[in-house]
Amino acid sequence: MAQFMLIGWPLVVLILFRRTSLPVALACSVIAGYLLLPTKVDFNLPLLPLIGKNLIPSAAAAVMAYVILRQRAVLSKRRPEMAFSDTFVRPGWLPRSRITRGLLLILILGAFMTAWTNGDRLIYGSRALSNLSTYDAFSTTMNTLVGLLPLFLARKFLAHPDHHRTLLLIFCLAGLLYSLPALYEVRMSPQLNKIIYGFFPSDWRQARRGDGFRPLVFLKHGLLLGLFLSSALLAAIAYWRATRTDWRWFIFAGAGWLFMTLILAKSLGALLTVIFLAPILLFLSVRLQLLAAAAIAVLVLTYPVLRGTDLVPVAQVASMVEKINPARAQSFQTRLSNENWLLRKANERPAFGWGKWGRARVYDDQGRDFSRTDGLWVITIGEGGWARYIGEFGLLALPILLLTLHRRRYEISLATSGLALVLAANLLDLIPNSGLTPITWLMAGALLGRLELQNLGAQVSQPAPLTPNNPAATSRYSRPRPVRPDPRPDPATPAPDLRPDPARSRRLAYTRQKPTGAKT
Repeated sequence: MAQFMLIGWPLVVLILFRRTSLPVALACSVIAGYLLLPTKVDFNLPLLPLIGKNLIPSAAAAVMAYVILRQRAVLSKRRPEMAFSDTFVRPGWLPRSRITRGLLLILILGAFMTAWTNGDRLIYGSRALSNLSTYDAFSTTMNTLVGLLPLFLARKFLAHPDHHRTLLLIFCLAGLLYSLPALYEVRMSPQLNKIIYGFFPSDWRQARRGDGFRPLVFLKHGLLLGLFLSSALLAAIAYWRATRTDWRWFIFAGAGWLFMTLILAKSLGALLTVIFLAPILLFLSVRLQLLAAAAIAVLVLTYPVLRGTDLVPVAQVASMVEKINPARAQSFQTRLSNENWLLRKANERPAFGWGKWGRARVYDDQGRDFSRTDGLWVITIGEGGWARYIGEFGLLALPILLLTLHRRRYEISLATSGLALVLAANLLDLIPNSGLTPITWLMAGALLGRLELQNLGAQVSQPAPLTPNNPAATSRYSRPRPVRPDPRPDPATPAPDLRPDPARSRRLAYTRQKPTGAKT
């Protein structure tokens, strides 16, 4: 059943693209594929990345989007009067910003440098870890580009604020639908993945929480479900603020339903994130929402440095958690100890890391692995060093930071600032957990495309190419220079006749008069 779902998902994507608009089909394909397809089931073909739930939805959506664009181009050549012109479909498939392309280059070159600086075998007691080769560099690069597919697609097709509003609505509706099987598993235990796909994707002991269960539905872990529910709840609040439709109160009621589901899902970190960010979405302006999102992005980018220099108040946080739940406090202390061990080993090769195959983990003299990796930040630094961390987390945080810097120039809407805050909530979860999902890249790509649109008020057609005769056109994140009119008169243009019209001078201003020749 699991393999049948993976093979048949491109047909679902085809139906979505034929029945709905391209932005809606793209968002539904990626989000529904992440929520419904089985985890830990992949097709491992030679010279190709693992073909599973992270690749199939995005790849099928990319193929369908390319086919639709080609059909429109052919139709425009055959019938010019029906030419398609959409200003908000960004040109090209790669980001046009030099900063973004530089981060992509860092990711690719960093993968090769990691392989070339880890050509030694590691021996820990009876355990031997193999060295890395150039083949591993190509494999890492291919997996990285596969993971970035939602970013490229969303940057091209989900750049407009109306698309951001649509993305928030789809996110909210997906959360409401997904809450039904989640509540079933809260009551009946996490059994849906085993019933439908025939296996349990996680450790059963981690599904127990007190006297109940932590649901996971078709995701890999219950923490990922808590992250998705909290993001859907924040998206519902953002959509309620960004729209003025008559049925917006249905979305607000749905946010209350999602909050109840999140409490029953027993995910403390996701619940605390919602409690902290929901008032910002409810009451603050666009400027303050972007500033809050930028503050979270800066915190996530600098967290490894702060953690390594003992500037993070982990002791105070541990005592606070102990007051709430002593069992969680013990788990938190274990996590901190593991982070210290992993950071100590990562600092031995800080630039490009240790690579994969378990080389970044910590072993004792007998070769036993006693490390536990939870946060994505420490996993990324351990495997790819600071090069991979800057490239990957920079792509996630850069749209938020640049939107905050250019908020006055680009007339940012509530839908865009709300989406930025939802993305910031996902970034905040990457400190304790490793929940980097295709939905996270989808939101980052939508915000990246909004940066390329710049000021929407001046856009009425496709932007003209940058030429010497058109110095105002630009694709970078900067304010276009205004084109000043030439005050010098053109001798070839005749001077306008400024003499008054005698026929008009006989008519009094601001009075209604009968035309000449009318009967009295």
